[in-house]
Amino acid sequence: MDVIAAIEANYALLSKTEQHLALYVIEKGSELANTGIKELANQTQASSATISRFVRKLGFKNYEHFKLALAKDPKQSPPLLGGVSSPVMAESIQVFNTYQAVIKEAQASLDKEMMQRLLDSIQSAERIFIYGMGSSGLSATEFSQRLMRMGLTTFVACDDHMMTIYNHILHKEDLVIGISSEGETVEVNQSLKMAKQNGAKTAAITCNRTGHIIQLVDYPLITGMHLQITEFINSQFPLMYVIDVLSTLLLEDKRYRWNIERTISAIYAIKTNDDREH
Repeated sequence: MDVIAAIEANYALLSKTEQHLALYVIEKGSELANTGIKELANQTQASSATISRFVRKLGFKNYEHFKLALAKDPKQSPPLLGGVSSPVMAESIQVFNTYQAVIKEAQASLDKEMMQRLLDSIQSAERIFIYGMGSSGLSATEFSQRLMRMGLTTFVACDDHMMTIYNHILHKEDLVIGISSEGETVEVNQSLKMAKQNGAKTAAITCNRTGHIIQLVDYPLITGMHLQITEFINSQFPLMYVIDVLSTLLLEDKRYRWNIERTISAIYAIKTNDDREH
């Protein structure tokens, strides 16, 4: 088993202490093949129990199997890690590796059939309503603006008052998409439930495969892992990945691409005129 690949695949699932341990392993590589568990514990200020949990999370039976894999691993530490002793570089690597792990998990977890069903529903809907609160409301706003520029009739609601208003004008030709990282936002879930009762088709984009939101909709899209993050790492990252994929697939339709090119040209023309006036 490739140690570096195992770290990349599981990095976002590690605790903060285990993540720092992972960075140390990446930096030292095969140099640790002859290092005992107690010695590694002293070098990293981690307990032997933490190291044992760490290697098991990576898929190794025990620390000895982990060392054997390190000894066989031909890979050298990536150039990016050369300055890992710098706090700035160490943190930048940590965020970079987290994002890599998140995007791999999001891609691997995509239900291609469900995504196609949602795409078909977006294209056939008379109107599209997108709901989200907090940070997910920002993702909802971004998605709605993209769809509007493609020529689709789209509305966004980032508070429960607007969701209630929209829910009372829905009909069976409408589609309501709820965006929620955790899948437990009460206002969004209640609004999706009401939208379905009013006859609209419903969809959800969420990071949490056990979130209540997926039980409420016709088209649930799960983006992989729900990030348990205390640092300032963007929890919307996997959601935006799915939104980017949906947007890219929609733009394969020449009508949508033509519309978005027209809107870009119109905005550019306004900006050019404003610059001339000043």
